Amino acid sequence: MNRKLTLFLMFGPFVLFFLGLGVLVNDARHPKTLRDECVVTGTGSEAQLFKGKAQFIYRQSENIKHDVSLRCQKLGPLMLNDIQLFITPIKIGQGAWVSLKQYQILPKRWMVSVYTGKPE
Repeated sequence: MNRKLTLFLMFGPFVLFFLGLGVLVNDARHPKTLRDECVVTGTGSEAQLFKGKAQFIYRQSENIKHDVSLRCQKLGPLMLNDIQLFITPIKIGQGAWVSLKQYQILPKRWMVSVYTGKPE
């Protein structure tokens, strides 16, 4: 093998790795973000009433006790199954916000926060 081919075979994978890494970092730095205000419409078995009408954004377990249904202004009705939301008590009518980050290559990222403190 000549010297140029040897150098290409030796350093080519590094170049491809860093190009791929650069594309992924650029995608992670420039997502399309949508933030929406929501209201909790049901928790646990009460949320099952909205199951057919709402988009399921993510599921952590198969237990219906952890289901939460939300009514959002821009995104419409949403459902999620999240164990961590039930660390503090959630009641129907509480305010919440949902943030959706959409990437070109990476998967969608949903973030949900429910207001559990006193209203301002």
